[in-house]
Amino acid sequence: MTLWLLACSEYAVSTASPVDVAQPPGSADDDWGDAPNWNDCTGGWAGTYFNHTGDHPDMNPGADEEPAESYEALDWWADDYVAFERFDASVDHGQNWWPVDEGYADDPSYFAVRWNGWLRVFDDGTIPFVWASSDDAWMVLNGEIVASLIGVREFESEEFSLQLEGGQYQVELRYAHRADQSGFSWRAASDDVKVCHPEYE
Repeated sequence: MTLWLLACSEYAVSTASPVDVAQPPGSADDDWGDAPNWNDCTGGWAGTYFNHTGDHPDMNPGADEEPAESYEALDWWADDYVAFERFDASVDHGQNWWPVDEGYADDPSYFAVRWNGWLRVFDDGTIPFVWASSDDAWMVLNGEIVASLIGVREFESEEFSLQLEGGQYQVELRYAHRADQSGFSWRAASDDVKVCHPEYE
């Protein structure tokens, strides 16, 4: 299957085919759990929140910083930095969002979040998404990055579309706040998709 990202430019990302809804995966992944029962599934995400200090490598950017193209090159989501886990019914948090404060000298300025869930696509088609992030963010389907907002940036909404086959996908969002402004928002602008995490059914 090929995923097409439509924004300022167009490019292809190869990834695995979606899992048939009638035949969920045979083994569970710790981050996602078994595929949901879509007839009785509470919409939402499993969120893991990470706390950092300003002296963390790559967290406090310099003027000549080259943004990382992939979250895999960064350790902002390492287990050593976990602050807490929670269920988020929505990840449309908006601006001026400061969820992590553990009393560090730099709190709540530097933090990261990883959200995991299952994305159900009910019919083949072009699915529009709207998101905004200050700062770095990635959307990942079945282990492949399909959209990114990288570097220190203003909180401004952007739209993109993915051509997806009907089925279910492991979906992951990665976010890191590293500068003055804070905010994250993501939503599917379509009734043809649903996100849930079976742990919270």
